Amino acid sequence: MWRQRQRDVIPFVTNRDLRRTWKTLAGKAGVPKEIRDRIQNHAFQDVSSKSYDRWSYMPEKRTGMEKWNAFLERLLAKPTTMIAA
Repeated sequence: MWRQRQRDVIPFVTNRDLRRTWKTLAGKAGVPKEIRDRIQNHAFQDVSSKSYDRWSYMPEKRTGMEKWNAFLERLLAKPTTMIAA
């Protein structure tokens, strides 16, 4: 995204854009929404989450990041095609 901004393809990029793009692509990679929210440290406002649930979800987060890593490796393994300028 930053490269596209430098090339004037898009006018500006914020960290929120990067988080949103990651969340979308992680969903495409098969990471469940609840785990994506936990990886991004989203606040859960219900009483159970705030007061009673002290589980860190680290195993679930790691599984989610393993799916994300496999997705990226598949993307990077695809041969790139040169587009004529």
